[in-house]
Amino acid sequence: MSDKITIKLGGEEVELVCSFKAHQAIQKRFGGHQPAFQSVAQLSADTAVAIIAAATDTKGEAKLAELHEKVYAAGLLKMTTPLVKYLVRLGNGGRDAEDDEAA
Repeated sequence: MSDKITIKLGGEEVELVCSFKAHQAIQKRFGGHQPAFQSVAQLSADTAVAIIAAATDTKGEAKLAELHEKVYAAGLLKMTTPLVKYLVRLGNGGRDAEDDEAA
């Protein structure tokens, strides 16, 4: 079973939730998962914010600006591993690849 993917933002644990809605938002924003992976690897703060916003259903200019500040304060390097794990899971229908192999 897949464990939760969390990141620490502003002193709080934030869960990155896989959903069809998040999948659609990332497809629309990046044109697919591969470009999103590449952008995460380039340590793009805008990419981190877009993925986290999709995963947490964060909307609105003020909330996105606040999220951007929290991402900056947390550090992009710390975000890379959980964001990549999230994208992999999202691309696999919300499951880890290992979950499919065990079934």
